[in-house]
Amino acid sequence: MTFLDLWFRPWALSDRSRSSYLDIAGATSVVEVLEDCAPVIVTDVPGGPRIDGRTGTCEFVANVDGKRQAWLPPIPVRQAKGLVIEGPSGPVHVVLKAIPDAPASEASPDASIQPGDGDVLMSRIKRVWTRLRDVEDVIADPAAMWRHLSEIWLKSETDERPRMDEIVKQARALPNVIERLDKTPRRILRRVHKQMPLSRVQELDRRSMTWLIRQPGDTIAQQAGDRQKIMAVAREENFNTLENRVLLAYARLARRVASDYVPAPSDKRPRRSREVQVRAYGKRCRQLAIDLAAKGVVEAPADVTPNFVLLNNPDYFAIWDAWNKLLKRKRIMDELWRWQTRSWNEFCALSVIVALQNIEGARVVATSPVVFRSEQVRGCWVDSINPLGVIHLARQQLIVEVVYDHKQHGFEPWCTPLCIRVGKVGDARSFLRSILIWPLWNSQGSTPEHRLLELEALLKDAPRTQQKSISSIGGMLVITPTDGDHSTLLTSHQSAALSLGPAGGGLRDGLKNLGVALLHLLSDREDG
Repeated sequence: MTFLDLWFRPWALSDRSRSSYLDIAGATSVVEVLEDCAPVIVTDVPGGPRIDGRTGTCEFVANVDGKRQAWLPPIPVRQAKGLVIEGPSGPVHVVLKAIPDAPASEASPDASIQPGDGDVLMSRIKRVWTRLRDVEDVIADPAAMWRHLSEIWLKSETDERPRMDEIVKQARALPNVIERLDKTPRRILRRVHKQMPLSRVQELDRRSMTWLIRQPGDTIAQQAGDRQKIMAVAREENFNTLENRVLLAYARLARRVASDYVPAPSDKRPRRSREVQVRAYGKRCRQLAIDLAAKGVVEAPADVTPNFVLLNNPDYFAIWDAWNKLLKRKRIMDELWRWQTRSWNEFCALSVIVALQNIEGARVVATSPVVFRSEQVRGCWVDSINPLGVIHLARQQLIVEVVYDHKQHGFEPWCTPLCIRVGKVGDARSFLRSILIWPLWNSQGSTPEHRLLELEALLKDAPRTQQKSISSIGGMLVITPTDGDHSTLLTSHQSAALSLGPAGGGLRDGLKNLGVALLHLLSDREDG
């Protein structure tokens, strides 16, 4: 290994200021990163960097040059854990100081606890996930898919009813099951040995008889002593069975998921029927958890093996099935946290097509077959081929292709996951130029002003080795996330930067600004 860099911007290779990357090849201990983004690891190690002693944990991004490759690592769930990268001089512990810890649970059931940075970031991740899940509702009609997706997104979190989440289904199906199990949880009678009054002794076994013959006295009354008690077999009720431990684990998890589904008390809008039902179900699960804990039941681990009762008793099987579905949902959220950068890239790719087809006179002339995966692949849910979509802009007499996650488009040194290929209608030499798009994820929502200044410096100061590549680029666009209700757009010659939200006003304004930015870059090149 000769090279080991951390890139904080995809265009670090062309950054003469050297402020967007950090060489850690010579580091031997802890490296603290203050950038609030997931760095890209650039190395010449075949197969990618070794993280935590393993290879294959990173996602390949691009070939940087003839020697090095760029890899995207997962974001740690805990900041202190960081990324332990194997370097030439030994392990390097990279700590991402600006990225918060993932919340311990999906939401705190205690409304008095203010959400932290991790809760705010997780809320954004979930909204992005919701937008990706919207694709599943529209792929049945490929011809109108993008128009239907646009309609869903533009009304997100206004008149849109809450999604049929798993907790909603369980809140409708399981209340009677919860009531029955809370009133009569399954119990077993356990044989224990204890000192019992003579009048209550019902059973003696070998152990009890052995104890008794060792006591002084000629009669049982004398052997019982002053307290008139002897060792005997007693039957005690025990509620701490495997099925009840699973029931307790489910009750606590369902309570947290229900609290996460229902909006915060500060939200003044009227509660919908689903929300009222889920909230009531969450309270009932909370009471169930209290009752079980009072009976001495302890919580089951997530990897427990089901017993006969869990698989054959109808009520307990319903709880076992519901618990596994909520655990699967929790695992999804953990993976989305680790790969939130990839989810953001995928969301931005879909947003570009939605923004383009909303331009006046635009028409989608071809679209990729789209499949919504049953399981995410490192934060990505939509499976497609390239181009993702082909749009005809009638007024501009342009044909544009949206290409996503292709890795082989001729601009590898720029490490962009998304680009638009542009050509003139009727021009045999199409496509002639490209617009590079960088969805720059960050935890705190960086301002487009800073990103635009970086692009301007990049276009001005790029090394000569990149000038030929720049000549075939029709523009550069950076999309940053925002958690607010408004989007910001800034443009310059051959470059633009904007903020885009995953819901509400940030999404509606962001899609509008995205269309304006793309038109600006298309016309800017034409005028130049």
